[in-house]
Amino acid sequence: MIRNTTFVVVDTETTGATAAQDRIVEIGAVKVVNGEIVDTYQTLLNPKRLIPHNVIQIHRITDNMVINEPFFEDIIGEFLEFMGGDSVLVAHNLEFDRGFINEELKRIGHMPLPNQGLCTLKLSRKVFPDFRKYGLGHLSKTLGIELSNAHRALADSMATAEILLRIFDELENQGKTTLKDINLKRLKQESTLSLF
Repeated sequence: MIRNTTFVVVDTETTGATAAQDRIVEIGAVKVVNGEIVDTYQTLLNPKRLIPHNVIQIHRITDNMVINEPFFEDIIGEFLEFMGGDSVLVAHNLEFDRGFINEELKRIGHMPLPNQGLCTLKLSRKVFPDFRKYGLGHLSKTLGIELSNAHRALADSMATAEILLRIFDELENQGKTTLKDINLKRLKQESTLSLF
């Protein structure tokens, strides 16, 4: 069953848009087990550099807020423990968030995340083809999901987790109750779903 899989929904806030050059300033994660949100994780991070003013305008995380926060290497153990090796990594733009986390892991000589992944941005386009926009804010509003603190990692990951559960509801309404019921070959090509 789809809902029997453990999913960890992750969002990162960063100093910019390029993983090879920029750094993470906040990670938020939500664990979904048996179709229920069971745990959350959140931390600010010191990116070891100044946060550009135009980026601060987006996520409202300032240099003063992160100066005394841990470095990425200080929290990686607890974050990987929260993730677990068997969970499916979920993000609303999986390539962005996984790319940033894996780049941070690379910097400290760690292997990339081994978890299989699912992108709710791309999958929602397949499951809700009649929607006009698929950004996190628009999708949350369309589905009636609260997103009161947009562009902060825990709020965004919580909204993404709720979107994931709505996707499951829709798949079940279509009679798709297991991962094998989904056309994985097509979704791998079009939605970056890589569960098998």
